[in-house]
Amino acid sequence: MNIGVPVVDMGAGEHAYGQIMKALLERHITGEGKRIDISLFDSAISWAATHLPVSLTSGIEVTRRGNTHQFFAPVSLFQTRDGYVYLGVGNDRQWETLVHLSEFRHLDQPRYQTNRGRMRNIPHLLTEIGKIAARKTSGQILDLIKGAGLVAGAARTLKELQQDPLVQRRLIRTKDPKTETVVVLASPPLETPFLNASGYRLSFPPRLGEHNRRILEDDLGYPLEDIRSLERERIL
Repeated sequence: MNIGVPVVDMGAGEHAYGQIMKALLERHITGEGKRIDISLFDSAISWAATHLPVSLTSGIEVTRRGNTHQFFAPVSLFQTRDGYVYLGVGNDRQWETLVHLSEFRHLDQPRYQTNRGRMRNIPHLLTEIGKIAARKTSGQILDLIKGAGLVAGAARTLKELQQDPLVQRRLIRTKDPKTETVVVLASPPLETPFLNASGYRLSFPPRLGEHNRRILEDDLGYPLEDIRSLERERIL
């Protein structure tokens, strides 16, 4: 399945950033520069950081698992009356906490007491939890599970995500002075003084050649007639 986000392209950029920072530090210490080569292929392989060791070291076959987990159960996405929620149980103590909730008490069975047993019975277990989730709203399920100190989260649409106050305050906006279109961008993962000072607003990037005359005439001192000649000859 297509993951929906260009993870390899974005990941390669982050890997490049890390190497650039490392090279700058080495230059500061040694005074020597460094060539950096970043491969999209190598970046893609690095994302298999957990699957390759499991497969090549232990011989365990790693297959497509949808929303379930390779080693823990129950872990999956469940449909509710008005959406979807994600539930993850990572150990037997968490499972014991879950089945102490009245809605899940009927799942307190010997075959589910250990993670090994739950992994062996995943299809039936997920079906039973799905029935519980289907009777409630996402909010009710989240209140129930989070109230018990367990891990759960709502699967949000992009519309719901952008309405979250924590997301709203970090969206970057820039306005095209030509069309008056306001473009909204996702912010970088770390806050920066520049964005804070600008109120998360950026100037719109110039179009191709938009600043040619200003740069050539004002900054570089080209006569206006020479600039017009370059434009007529389609050099600019």
